[in-house]
Amino acid sequence: MNLDTLILTIKSNAGIDSTDTQYDTRLTSAINQEKDRLSQGPVLPLLEAQTTLSTTASVEQDELPTGIYPWRIYGIYQGLYPPLERMTEREFLSEYPGSTFSGTPVAYRCFASNSANGKFYIKWFPKPSGVLTYTIDYWAYLADLSAGSDQNVLTDLYPYVLVHKAHLSLLNDFLDAGNAALISTDYKLAYDAMISDIKRLTNLKIVIGGKGAGPKGSRRYPGGFFPSVITE
Repeated sequence: MNLDTLILTIKSNAGIDSTDTQYDTRLTSAINQEKDRLSQGPVLPLLEAQTTLSTTASVEQDELPTGIYPWRIYGIYQGLYPPLERMTEREFLSEYPGSTFSGTPVAYRCFASNSANGKFYIKWFPKPSGVLTYTIDYWAYLADLSAGSDQNVLTDLYPYVLVHKAHLSLLNDFLDAGNAALISTDYKLAYDAMISDIKRLTNLKIVIGGKGAGPKGSRRYPGGFFPSVITE
């Protein structure tokens, strides 16, 4: 479904004439709010993407492409692809005291710009001694739906999670508790079906990162940047 179809479906379910546009802005906002909430957790496995980034000799900091916050970075070393460890600067200096040298990075940290421009940066430890190309695994950002033809992986695969949540938001505005209870049930059914489907498709759990082993068969996303939301 695209945005227009989502809104028309909600109107039909709510008994609102399809030509009545007074609720369109409110519904679009509710759809995007649910999109943002889901893309921060439950649908992360579907948003996994990959890109590359090359270092420059003696340059310890690089700007990341827009919309990218890595969960794993790795490069080729002696035919293998060991991931770099994500650390704070203090952790790196504690583990590698006096490390001011240049070489092949073994760790990195990500941080946001101080100027509120929405950009993220990566700092390499140690400072790269040459041009090295690293592969970055990251979660793609789902842009807000605004044009009627806009759609994304959520609207394509799980449109009724968005439909029922936005409909529920509208009913809460109307203080329609009776119908809100019914739509809440529909939403829960659609949400649970989505989670089951994602687990089936990906066969993984999202586990808060950090040191230590995760549950057997789980996949650990380093750093704990995203919540643990898919459970068995």
